[in-house]
Amino acid sequence: MATTYSHSRLSAYENCPLKYKYLYIDRLDRDRRNSIESFLGTVVHHTMEKLYTDLNHEKLSTLEELTEFYDREWVKGWSDDILIVRKEYTADHYRLIGQRCVKDYYQQYHPFNQSRTLGIERQIFVKLPDNRQLTGYIDRLAQHVDGTYEIHDYKTSNSLPGQSYLDHDRQLALYQIGIQQEFRDAARVRLVWHYLAFNKSLTSERDDDQLVELGQRTVELIREIEAATEFPARKSALCSWCEFQDICPLWKHPVRTQDLAPQAFQAEDGVALVNRLAALKQEKQQLAESIESRAGIIDAQIAEVEGQLVELAKREGLEIIQGSQYRARVKVEGKWKAPAKSEPTRKVLEGLLRQHNLWDQVSGLDIYAIDAFMKSPSVDERLSSDLRRLMTYEESSRVSLAKNGTKER
Repeated sequence: MATTYSHSRLSAYENCPLKYKYLYIDRLDRDRRNSIESFLGTVVHHTMEKLYTDLNHEKLSTLEELTEFYDREWVKGWSDDILIVRKEYTADHYRLIGQRCVKDYYQQYHPFNQSRTLGIERQIFVKLPDNRQLTGYIDRLAQHVDGTYEIHDYKTSNSLPGQSYLDHDRQLALYQIGIQQEFRDAARVRLVWHYLAFNKSLTSERDDDQLVELGQRTVELIREIEAATEFPARKSALCSWCEFQDICPLWKHPVRTQDLAPQAFQAEDGVALVNRLAALKQEKQQLAESIESRAGIIDAQIAEVEGQLVELAKREGLEIIQGSQYRARVKVEGKWKAPAKSEPTRKVLEGLLRQHNLWDQVSGLDIYAIDAFMKSPSVDERLSSDLRRLMTYEESSRVSLAKNGTKER
């Protein structure tokens, strides 16, 4: 029998393949600690469910009644085992957020006659290509007064997504496929997210082509999951809420050592090895920095001595300068360069060369040809003087060492 998937199951694989394996393949039984965020969402959802269940029975709860219900649900469901990751906030902070969510929603939509509720926490089955099936629960299915079906989702998240994110959301769009398969008059469906912490409702609509593409992409993901042979752990912000940290290769050592006393922590095998490696890496880095600093000083000294050798060679007309065990070869070269095309003297230079029928001889100011021409003894002295004023002479030098007795290269 083919597996029936859910959006949460698909998301589990996308978020962390290893957690997917623990949950749906190994089926590990874990007492998952409920997070404060999840608990808050559950209590708010129960309150929304009461509001619309009462409305379906022609009872309009007052805001006071709804807030009292919310508070009772909070007290009834609260447990000290509920996980609060963000230690700077208390349970009461989260309780007050939920109260505000209920109050803001009530005041914005009272008297709740914008649509007729067709289902609350309604299970939906979605038929996908390749004989695949997906299921889920719609927080509230409604029909607007204009006939449009609406899939409502209540969020207590503390982050507000942009429109682009919602327009690519998979969950409610998959539910739209299921609704249109179930209701023939659902020609138009609006997806509605209520971000209650921000008192904002955001919407999106999908056309037939987008839904077909979504169905195909979803089936491709299912095929990928079923063909997978490796399930790597994937680190993310969600890890803080994961119930498998004690067996996850990314987290089991940090979890195992987090409550050790300082002395026991330092003596633990893994801790000791990592500390030793870190110390060696730091020592190597310090040594490299020291060598690099010393090398920089020596490079500056070499440049200074080479400059002095060049000055000596130029002053005394030397090319080889003898040392005790080595000799230095000093090569000083100069090159004439024409101005760049963007410089105004360029056109003057070109005109002067053409005037004396020398343009072809310098190969259109080829860098090698112009240098050879300027160094030629046959150039007219007056012309040479004019050309020198229009060009620059760049000098370069090179100093090389050779051991005494070796041949020059």
